[in-house]
Formats: sequence, structure tokens, C-alpha cells
Amino acid sequence: MDPQRPTAPRPALSLLERLMPPLMAARDLHRRRAWGYGILAGTILVVGLLFAKDEIGVGFVLLMAALFGGRAAYQVWKLRRAAPTEQVAMNVDGLPVADRAAALRRIMWIGGSAAIALSVWSAWALWTLKNAQLWGPVALVYSHLGFWPAVLTCPALAALIIGSAWKKMHTSELAARAVAPRAEP
Repeated sequence: MDPQRPTAPRPALSLLERLMPPLMAARDLHRRRAWGYGILAGTILVVGLLFAKDEIGVGFVLLMAALFGGRAAYQVWKLRRAAPTEQVAMNVDGLPVADRAAALRRIMWIGGSAAIALSVWSAWALWTLKNAQLWGPVALVYSHLGFWPAVLTCPALAALIIGSAWKKMHTSELAARAVAPRAEP
């Protein structure tokens, strides 16, 4: 290293990159999840029992606390079984280039199906408006712009999300082709 030429400082990681890096040690992931589910189970138990009004409420609180407590125990079990060197891809960018397109394709199918269900639910709730429970953004669009823009909110959101995933999938497929070794004739 040349003392006359200082090295460029590394850019600071953003909060998102610190909390959810593209690759994470499996043990760290399971430890974080175990703590999160355990804290959630304890909070549900304490707050729920303080505000439960009848036996059904107490039963529901106990059921939810047991559910999240079981998830915490499962994460502790996975933590004990994980190898110290095992890595987990936290998002699509952490996957190998060859696997990104398949993961994005799965995400697009799941997201498209969820968007269709949310669109049908929102349209039905708007159609039978007397006792509708609207999703917050749809209710906001309905109150400001009317019926049809509110009905088309979820499909428009789905088109934006699936379009961006499609673009990312296309660029990852191109990158995978560029990295893949070519057969010589």
C-alpha cells in the first residue's frame, strides 16, 4: 500500500443493507428470527391478557402466543442444526446469477395471484359498500377519486410490481447468459 496515495473510503452501508444483507449466515438469521418471534409471543401474551375481556379473548391470546412461541422454538431448533459456514440468500440479489431468474419467476406468479385476489376482494368490497372493510390505500383513492380508480388501484399496483420484477428477471437472464461458459465448436 502506497502511503502517498490514500485509499478511497468505503461507502457506508444503508440501514436496509445492515439489517438485511444479500447474504447472511444461517445462524444469524435463525437467531434473529427466534428472538423476534419470542418477543412477539411475549408481547402478545402480556398485552393480550391485559385487554382480554372474556374467555374467548383469553383463549385467542393464548393460541396466538403459543403459535409464535412455537415458531420461536422452531427457529432455535434450526439454529442448533445450522452449520457455522452455511449462508442464506436474503433477497434475489444474494442468489447466484443462474438462479435469479427462476426465483423472480416464482415471485411473479405468487405476486400476480395475490394481486388478483386482492383486486377481486377490493372490487367486491366497493360494490357492496354498506358494510365494506376497505384496505387503506383503496379507501383513500375511493374517497378522493371515486369508484373505478379505487377498483383499478390493486391491478395498477400489481402491474408496476410485476413489470419491475419482469425487467429485473430479464437483466438477470442476460447476466446469466454472459457468465455461462460457451461451448466451442
